[in-house]
Amino acid sequence: MLKYLFVACLIAAQVYAADAEPAIRASFVTPWLAAVRSGDEAKVRRLFHPKVLACSNDETREYFQSLFAAELKYRLRTEYRITKIEPLKGQEALNLLPPDGFSYPVQPTYEMDIDFGRTTVIRYLAESHGSWYEVQPCPNQKGMAYLREQKAKGQEQNQRASRLLAELKDPLRSELLALLKQERKIDAVKKYQAATGEDLTTAVMVMNLLEPTQ
Repeated sequence: MLKYLFVACLIAAQVYAADAEPAIRASFVTPWLAAVRSGDEAKVRRLFHPKVLACSNDETREYFQSLFAAELKYRLRTEYRITKIEPLKGQEALNLLPPDGFSYPVQPTYEMDIDFGRTTVIRYLAESHGSWYEVQPCPNQKGMAYLREQKAKGQEQNQRASRLLAELKDPLRSELLALLKQERKIDAVKKYQAATGEDLTTAVMVMNLLEPTQ
């Protein structure tokens, strides 16, 4: 009996997954691409889950503005390929932020990946009243303090990476640029690290600045 119950549950899960993908494409993927390309923040905002938007207030406004801005930075990417629309397996990817500072108002159930060439965009989704929406964690006071601290550190790292790029001379600069044009970014990062002794994070940031724009 238990065996048949397990099989029935497995079949039901597969049917649910098959039914969900067309709805995700129609109610999220297509509108998301259109909203991003329009550069309209209001359209992007409407694709966030209602329970996530309910977290927006005076204290968290800075956080949400950064989320919307992160979506719009892909507006000029014309070539794309959807590589994954699947049920979310495990919660490890959702636990990257301090748990005492962030919490999910609704648990995402699906993952969507879009490949823009050199960049893969991963979004976690949840359903509400027949439509699918992006889900992000909501910060509390501790979370906002953490984000501001990380932002300050990031600005310092960016300034240092810019200085290091300005100091980067040939032949190393040309060699690294050639690797980046061949889409061998990992090799470029390793080569820069070996030549300069910089840590991985710094090396990646410098290569991001050196990398040709599409």
